[in-house]
Amino acid sequence: MSTRYTLEQTGGIDGAQRAFDAASLDMDSVEGRLAAAEAQPYNAAVPADWSGTAPTTVKEALDRIAAALGPIV
Repeated sequence: MSTRYTLEQTGGIDGAQRAFDAASLDMDSVEGRLAAAEAQPYNAAVPADWSGTAPTTVKEALDRIAAALGPIV
């Protein structure tokens, strides 16, 4: 069962805009963190655990893991 709130209970139109703005800022933060993580060097604890040469960046490691797992649905 879902709870319904009146417009006044949610802060009115301004409250909705503030919530949208906060969510937008959170996405900007996530995107910035992902971009920073992609460039981070990666040092495999056990290079032999990787097929071939171990990845050298977090992005490369994540891409190779995703490729090994296959399509994610």
